[in-house]
Amino acid sequence: MRSSLFCLLISSALFSQEVVVPLQTDELTTVNIYLATIRPGETTYEQEVYETIKTDLSFSGKGTILDINETMQFYAHHPDPKVAFQTANWRSLQTKFVIIPTLEKSELHVKVFDTNTATLKTLSPILLTHNISKDLHKIHRISDLISKIVFNSEGIASKRILYSFQKKIENNENDPWQSEIWEMDYDGKNQKQITQEESYCITPTFIPNPNHPENYSFLYVTYKQGPPRIYISSRNRLKGVPLIPLRGNQLLPALSLKQDKVAFISDASGRADLFIQPYHPEKGAIGKPFQLYSFPSSVQASPSFHPDGSKLAFVSDKNGTPKIYIIDAHDSFQNRKTPEPKLLSKATHDSTSPSWSPDGKKIAFSSKTNGIRQIWIYDIEKGEEKQLTTGPGDKENPSWAKDSIHMVYNTTSPTHDIFLLSLNNPHPKRLTEGSGIKHYPVFEP
Repeated sequence: MRSSLFCLLISSALFSQEVVVPLQTDELTTVNIYLATIRPGETTYEQEVYETIKTDLSFSGKGTILDINETMQFYAHHPDPKVAFQTANWRSLQTKFVIIPTLEKSELHVKVFDTNTATLKTLSPILLTHNISKDLHKIHRISDLISKIVFNSEGIASKRILYSFQKKIENNENDPWQSEIWEMDYDGKNQKQITQEESYCITPTFIPNPNHPENYSFLYVTYKQGPPRIYISSRNRLKGVPLIPLRGNQLLPALSLKQDKVAFISDASGRADLFIQPYHPEKGAIGKPFQLYSFPSSVQASPSFHPDGSKLAFVSDKNGTPKIYIIDAHDSFQNRKTPEPKLLSKATHDSTSPSWSPDGKKIAFSSKTNGIRQIWIYDIEKGEEKQLTTGPGDKENPSWAKDSIHMVYNTTSPTHDIFLLSLNNPHPKRLTEGSGIKHYPVFEP
C-alpha cells in the first residue's frame, strides 16, 4: 500500500466532461460593465483584441459584460466628453462601468469610466505589433489593470501556468515516454516548451522574479540522472541544475511565497518523509535540508505552504488512508523541533495534492468520492469541507491563482488535460487538448 500511495502521488491521473458546483465567494460583487468595441474599425485584429479583454473580464464571474448596443456605442465613442461621460445616460442603461478601448496607429488606449462616482481613468497606452500571438500578454496586462479598477482586485489574466507535458517518443525502446516542462497563458494560449532534458520532468514550481516577471525561475523534478532529483532552471534556459545535495529520491518541491524555504519529499532516511531546505532567491539552497516530519511505516507527500510560510499542508497515510494534515513549519524551522501535525480532512478519505489559497483561507485538494477523484475545498475559518467538482473522471493537482478564486487542475478521461475554473463560474474552461498527458499544472503566484 505504501509504495502504491507513493506512486500515486508522483504520477498523475485525471478527466474531462466535468460539472462544477459553484461556491460563491465572500468577495463576489457582480457589476454591469459595458465594453465598447474598438475604434476606428472592425478589423479581425481589433475583434481579437476586444474578445481577449472581454474573456479576461468575464471569466471571473464578478461582472456581467453587457451586449453590444448602438446607443451605448454612440455614447462611448462620442467626441464630446460631456456626452460620452454623462452619468445620467449610463445609469439609465443600468451600467456601472464603461470601458472604452481605441487603437491609435499601433497604440492601445483604454479609458475606464465609473458611472456612480463620475470618475474617468485613462490607462497608459501600450504598443502593439498587430500580431495577436505576440500581443496577447500585453493585452492580458491591460485586462488586469482594468480588473483592479472595476473589481478592486488585480486580475490574473497576465499570469502564466506551468505544467508537465508527457508524450510518447517514437523509435525509443529504452525510454518511450518523456516529459518536459511547458508554460502557457492563463487561458491556454501561447503554449511553449521551456525544458529540454529529454527525460521525465514533472511537478514544476514557480520562483517569481518581482523586478523582471518575464525572467522567472522554477523548480521541477527530473529523472535524467536515474532517481528523481529536484532541479532549478529559468524561463530562458532549457536545462537546469540540481538544487539539493541529498541522497535518495527527491520529489514534490514547494516554495514558500517569501522564497526562504523549499519543502519536499525524500526517502533519504528509508521512507518518504517531509523535508525543508533553507533557500535564498539569489544564493539558492543554503546549508543542508532537515527532516520536518516522519512517521514509522508511513508515506508523506505533496507539501503546500501557507502564504506566510508558517505552516504546511501535506499528505500522510500515518493513520491508514492518505489524509490532509497541517504542520507548523515556522517554529521547527527556527528551533529544529519536530511538531505534531493536525488532521484537516476528517470527512473525506484518500485525499491528495493539497493547495493552500494565497489568501490563506482555503485549501483545495483531491479526494476519492464515490470511487472518483474530485476537487474539494476546506474552508479554514468555517472548518467545513465542500465538494467542488462532480462528474466522471478523476481530477487532481489543484493550484490556486493569486486571486484565490481561480484554480487549475488536471484530469484523465477521456483525455489527459488541464482545466481552469472559477469559484464564481459553474463551467470550467479546458486549456489543453490533443495527444499526450498534460498534468501537474501550477499558477504563477
